[in-house]
Amino acid sequence: MVFAGSFVAVIGLYLLTMSGTLTLGYGESLTIVCALMFALHILFTDKYSKSKDVFLLVFFQFLTVTVLSVLFSLSLEEVTFDIPMDYTFIKAVVVTSIFATFYAFLIQTYMQQYTTPTKTAIIFTMEPVSAAIYSYIAINEILSHIQLLGAVLIIGATLMAEIKYKKE
Repeated sequence: MVFAGSFVAVIGLYLLTMSGTLTLGYGESLTIVCALMFALHILFTDKYSKSKDVFLLVFFQFLTVTVLSVLFSLSLEEVTFDIPMDYTFIKAVVVTSIFATFYAFLIQTYMQQYTTPTKTAIIFTMEPVSAAIYSYIAINEILSHIQLLGAVLIIGATLMAEIKYKKE
């Protein structure tokens, strides 16, 4: 059922997020590479979170993200640090680095000790559903019927992966 849930989640994700035609351009190629790298991240987190110290593992994940982000920013962007260092900028850096990166890695790494990588990936497909709900609450964005169907499929896929079925 977990693999069936994965397939349903992919269909739901497609319905929820696609708008227009299906093309494979530069941005889509980067998205596919990113998805593959994130899948590897989930697999390696599963492997090492069960046998290594979670806090040490998260520290090195955070350190890696920090170093690679700075290196790629400096090498790929023309202007990297031409931003006013005001209160808003500092607050954004703190919130993004602590809560959206370090805390997220910590929760994922700790909790992944108790589930499978496939279930973790299905749980992550709930992110666009949460974003859609938040956008409805925050800015009154209305989803189309197709997008709502995609959200329902993702929620159903999550339930499919989590419900234990008895074999007869």
